[in-house]
Amino acid sequence: MFGGITSLRVGGITSLHVGGITSLRVGGITSLHVGGITSLRVGGITSLHVGGITSLRVEGIKSLPV
Repeated sequence: MFGGITSLRVGGITSLHVGGITSLRVGGITSLHVGGITSLRVGGITSLHVGGITSLRVEGIKSLPV
């Protein structure tokens, strides 16, 4: 831990916490949490959740269900 930065690595899992930002990486999956915003990335698929809104992006295709 360096100041407000905490990095935890267990096997292939890396968890990085900087202030209110938490980034969790498991293999090719990256989950980023900033306040009430959660971004989940699996390969070329990105899922962004802000409040009750979820945006799912698959490579060049973008879908935004509300």
